[in-house]
Amino acid sequence: MEMLLANGSEVDTMKASILACEGLAEIVERLEYGERGRIDRQISEYMEAHIAERLHVDTVARHFSISPSQLQRLCHQYFNMSAMELYTQKRINKSKVLLRSTENSINEIAGAVGFDELANFSAFFTKSTGMTPSGYRRKRRRSAEGN
Repeated sequence: MEMLLANGSEVDTMKASILACEGLAEIVERLEYGERGRIDRQISEYMEAHIAERLHVDTVARHFSISPSQLQRLCHQYFNMSAMELYTQKRINKSKVLLRSTENSINEIAGAVGFDELANFSAFFTKSTGMTPSGYRRKRRRSAEGN
């Protein structure tokens, strides 16, 4: 930062200001949320740890002792999506990993990502990815065999 300020150019001064603001923001966040980590990481880890449950905004917000609107604001700030969009993305990603890397039945995978009904999971997965869970698994296996 000293080098940026020493140069004296307007652009370098702006860069130094941005670095200082980012550092202050991190300090404020640590004071507010403690040393356990940034709130975005905590939200992400909480959702991943509870992927098999049917989470709701109120449940997640209550866990962090914040309001649902504050949770939504944080998710938009850090992830550029709502809390439920983030949770949905995590469910889809976990589904894809399980379909690629395990021999578990699609019904078992549905349960692992919070679906009681296979039909609901299949519709959710198909709507999100454009292919059925079994189609996704077949396609991934074929591409793995081709490599």
